[in-house]
Amino acid sequence: MAQRHLRAFNRAVKARRLDTSDEAAPLVELGRDLARSLDADGVAVRSVSAYRAVLKEIRRYEAIPSPRARRTPGGTTENGVESGAVSDFGSFKRRRNGAQQ
Repeated sequence: MAQRHLRAFNRAVKARRLDTSDEAAPLVELGRDLARSLDADGVAVRSVSAYRAVLKEIRRYEAIPSPRARRTPGGTTENGVESGAVSDFGSFKRRRNGAQQ
């Protein structure tokens, strides 16, 4: 039995470091169950739509900073993002382009 969906889901979870998050644990387990179902039973419309919904929710979580991330005295990481803050694409673009926030 191929585990294509399960492996892909686990990579997405690890990339965002959600495998250690208690808050995301139920969503991660649901996603793993759906990925196993897709791998075992094939592509069913309901399973695919539920799996896509879980992936959408997983993407909303910001990557949890690694314990090695250097923090500044104000509680931010070295790239200026507050720990636990939700990502804002606009502020990311301003930081990347060198504009003031």
